Amino acid sequence: MAFATINTFSVTDPASGYLQETSSEKSVEVATAKDSTGVTKLAVPKPLVTETITLKGKGTYTPNVPRNVQVAGTAVITQAKVSQSSDDFPDYEVTYQKFS
Repeated sequence: MAFATINTFSVTDPASGYLQETSSEKSVEVATAKDSTGVTKLAVPKPLVTETITLKGKGTYTPNVPRNVQVAGTAVITQAKVSQSSDDFPDYEVTYQKFS
């Protein structure tokens, strides 16, 4: 039985457990210019790219948020959730944001 390699998008899984799913989404805002009638005549992407990376798995997650982080090019934890039921292992979901 072969297992697939999971891409962590250059972030570290902070949990002691089993990483099950990862996802990454990039977004760019668009600056627009309209004429006097309200019709968009120019649309240009802004230079800041925001990447949202999500890691999901089962296991124990202990948050460790660094201080004095440089925002540009560094992934920062923006959200962390842990849930547990009496009949299963704890589930965790950690969301990072990275600006470039």
